[in-house]
Amino acid sequence: MNFRFLIFDFRSAIRPAGRVARFSKADIRACLRRTLLSVDSRAAGVLCGVMMFGSICNSIFAEDLPEAAPATQPAEEVSTSAGAPPAEATPLDAAAELLGDLGTIEDEVYTIVSPRDDVELRIDGNAVPAAAGLESRIHVWNCPCGKLNASGQFLLLEYEVNDVIAALQKEGVKVAAVAPAFIEDRPRLYIVRFQAEGFADTIVPAIKDSLNQIGPRRLEPLE
Repeated sequence: MNFRFLIFDFRSAIRPAGRVARFSKADIRACLRRTLLSVDSRAAGVLCGVMMFGSICNSIFAEDLPEAAPATQPAEEVSTSAGAPPAEATPLDAAAELLGDLGTIEDEVYTIVSPRDDVELRIDGNAVPAAAGLESRIHVWNCPCGKLNASGQFLLLEYEVNDVIAALQKEGVKVAAVAPAFIEDRPRLYIVRFQAEGFADTIVPAIKDSLNQIGPRRLEPLE
């Protein structure tokens, strides 16, 4: 007896979602007709019984079976009412907080400008105002490596040079150059250039200690 058709038709009597299929009389007659042409009468009888059994089960239990869950669930809408998450603090943010109002931030660079208005400079006997560039200037910004970068130059009187260099080197800051600021100037002024890479806990103290060695701050009591 050929059971291949029986297995095929029996499986087709069960839906993929687990529910028993409902067969009409026309479906049963058509299936029997195809089966009679390919198998003997005993196989046809078994097939007829299977299909009738499936139809009966469907009539009895179909109303009690739960509906199959949809294949896909709609994606939950992402709420944007809360806005974008707060930006993560950067090394520059930490440095700016420690430096306070000594400078300002512009284009993601913290800049300190300290005029030397305490110096009465003369070049060839002529007075030079502080607004003509007599100043120390320091820049601090975020390094792509995740640290801080800093560079700048101090405009110093002769007796301030060694103290500023010592304050910088104490925190590992590199001194790039020491040179006269002018020719035939009185009093003599020098430029100390520096550069640094690190974090706020080393660069900020170096900057503050160096500024404390300049001008009237040298006379102020240490905090």
